[in-house]
Amino acid sequence: MKINKLFTYGIYTILTLPLLAISPWFMPPDWGKTIIFRSIIAIVLFLSAYQFLNKFPHQEKNLAPTPNLKNNKIAWILLAFLGWLLLSTIFSVDSYFSFFGNPIRSGGFLNFAFYIIFAIFIFSYAKQQDWKRFLDFSLLMGGLVSLVAIFQYYGILKDLFSYFPTRPPSPIGNPIFLGIYLLLLLFIALVFFIKEKTPPYKWFYGISIAIFLYVILISGSRASYLGLIIGLIYFLLSYPQKIRALKIGVLTLLILVMGMVYYVNTQNHFPEFLEKNRLFQSVQPRLSLAFFLEDERFPAWKIGFDAFLEKPVLGWGLENYAIGFNKHYNTSVANQWWDKAHNSFLEIATTAGAPALILYLFLFGFLFYKLQKIKHQEDKTFIIHGLQATFIAYLVANFFSIDSFSSYLLFFMIVGYSMHLIYADTSETPTRPLSDKNPLKYLTRYKKTTLGALFILMLWFLWQYNLIPLQVNSEINTAQNRVTYKKCDKAIIIMDKVLEKQTILDSWARLKYIDFIGNCSNLYPENSLVYAKRGVEIEKELIKLQPLYVRSWIYLGQFTAIVASGEQDPKAKNSLISDSYSYLDKAQALAPNHLEILTERMRVDMIAGDYEKMVENANQCALDYPDFSTCWWLRALAKIHLKDFSDAKKDIQTAIDKNFNVDNALSLSQLINAYLDVEQYKEMVPLYIKLINLDPSITRHHSSLAVLYAKLGQYQKAREEALIILHFAPEKKADIDNFLKTLPY
Repeated sequence: MKINKLFTYGIYTILTLPLLAISPWFMPPDWGKTIIFRSIIAIVLFLSAYQFLNKFPHQEKNLAPTPNLKNNKIAWILLAFLGWLLLSTIFSVDSYFSFFGNPIRSGGFLNFAFYIIFAIFIFSYAKQQDWKRFLDFSLLMGGLVSLVAIFQYYGILKDLFSYFPTRPPSPIGNPIFLGIYLLLLLFIALVFFIKEKTPPYKWFYGISIAIFLYVILISGSRASYLGLIIGLIYFLLSYPQKIRALKIGVLTLLILVMGMVYYVNTQNHFPEFLEKNRLFQSVQPRLSLAFFLEDERFPAWKIGFDAFLEKPVLGWGLENYAIGFNKHYNTSVANQWWDKAHNSFLEIATTAGAPALILYLFLFGFLFYKLQKIKHQEDKTFIIHGLQATFIAYLVANFFSIDSFSSYLLFFMIVGYSMHLIYADTSETPTRPLSDKNPLKYLTRYKKTTLGALFILMLWFLWQYNLIPLQVNSEINTAQNRVTYKKCDKAIIIMDKVLEKQTILDSWARLKYIDFIGNCSNLYPENSLVYAKRGVEIEKELIKLQPLYVRSWIYLGQFTAIVASGEQDPKAKNSLISDSYSYLDKAQALAPNHLEILTERMRVDMIAGDYEKMVENANQCALDYPDFSTCWWLRALAKIHLKDFSDAKKDIQTAIDKNFNVDNALSLSQLINAYLDVEQYKEMVPLYIKLINLDPSITRHHSSLAVLYAKLGQYQKAREEALIILHFAPEKKADIDNFLKTLPY
């Protein structure tokens, strides 16, 4: 009995996890949730084994009933699906990554296996009275998640909850995931509201429905909008009781939705009360058909489908969608880097093959069929109808999205509940003593040894694959916080200590380290050479762990080129430049059509001083991809180095016309360096002024401009600029006085 109570507390704790999002331990949001989830499930599995072994004493007495899974075909479909995912993981192009995933997505075979274990466990354990409590508790958690989203949307308690004036993510971490999570709860709340007679509960369900609908609306998730509409149409049209008003309601709903969509898409201007309405402003762009039809998902799906066709049986392996996508990428998609399909069906087919997709769809079809067969049972009719509507809404939404921890948690709990409804009358069978030929007999004979071994296994799993990674990830998040506050030295110290540990986050730690190096190089460009040298070391380690990760080869080429730019020995410099080109060749072999590789080649050309080759590559880039503004920008830089200033300015204007941002710190610095190389000092002055306007507190920009004014003979302006430095850096007074003494009056 005590163990059963622990099971109950464990399930309640799991159901609270969607609310968990605390930095630095539990960020990204899904990471902390999956760690706690699989830790609880691991403990539950051990306690289940303890309980199971104690049900089989040598004497035939006090034998309790046990769940019957033998005839549970849904459980077997789940296990078959899991088995195929395991096979795909074993033969994955990156099996380690397929098994563990990384914190940002918190996917991988290990986590998915625990979802299926959770579904089977909760079916095996929960009784009828438990299910109502668990579902009510899930609705309560959904209400709290929604409340956080509303606080974020309206800026309530800003110190506690971040302010998101549009599309709040709540603790779920993403507005799309938030919408799908609430969609899984909505129809259950609706059914309970219809059937409930007790006023307090009826109010609870009614308020839950209202708040879920409102938060789905402000989430801006078009996938959830479409799932909600299709789910509601099914719910109302096939409602178990023939009520004419419902059919009228469906027609009214469709007319209202169609009217709203038509109105939004045919008006250039809206009435003032709508223009000032935050809710309308949040929803209106999500209803735009033009915006929808231009969505990059559609051409990206074509690329994903090409990747699927290359490996249709076992796929590329869980979490490896990006590898196939990169190989087949083309410029029909502006965003070059997709690690997910944003379509669950394509995601499953591409990463685990067509058989996995067939099993996934068969699971839904079989669930729907089995629920329909028992729908005539009076006590189950309405809840089954709600579950069917939930499955339909979820499938429709997932056509335009992917799952997160919170949606997986609810989905597999609902699958467990569906199994309970379907197999309620046959879910338990009397336990019989084990025969001497049954292998489990040996486990019961050496019960203490077996339990001791399982306990050690559980502790090892909790320590090695949960607690240590949780600690390491918190240190990475702490380092990220240091970078945010421009404390790069402290961040580097933390990350160097992190890399000394060997965990399942070895790749993730290095990826984050590279991100930090890039950010710190922008903050402190005077240290860029030091950061680049460290970046080369980190990337070489990362490539050993994930050789198919394209961006690692790109970054390695990029960092090597930066190191080459600071090399004084011509022979060593040429060797580094040659290495940089070879790393980019490796990247191109993995992603033949990625524009970022081509642009990085041009940047290496610039460091090598081969401006003619840079122009040649830029010409080819502009010819093949005329709308890619970076091609024109890099050609402009090359022409400045070649002193073709007139054509350079034309290319700069073309880049601007194609939406290239020339007024950010990076672009301005690139122009300054190009003009400095050819001693065009007058051209540099307005560029430095723009840099200073971006951030007046950066003293090196004032210092460079003061020197530039002095070189141009504008001594008064040089003095004024030098004195500005004193305001931000009084400790530099001696240096400034020495500079001022060099200026003639």
